[in-house]
Amino acid sequence: MLARTLAPKLSDMWGKPVVVENRTGGAGTLQATTVAQATPDGHTLLLISAQFAIGAALRPASLPYDAVKDFAE
Repeated sequence: MLARTLAPKLSDMWGKPVVVENRTGGAGTLQATTVAQATPDGHTLLLISAQFAIGAALRPASLPYDAVKDFAE
């Protein structure tokens, strides 16, 4: 819901369309993996819950990405 609220405002600010793609399942792991593997061109954003940090702290070895190295601020 937050992403859909922000998308039109970001689109206006950036002058480019912002597409919100909902992906469910895996407690955010599938979504984070998709973003981690995306081309690092600055055109892919991840809006995710605190589960991202919790999962990285509790089970870092089982994640297909590095929560610190594979994402930029």
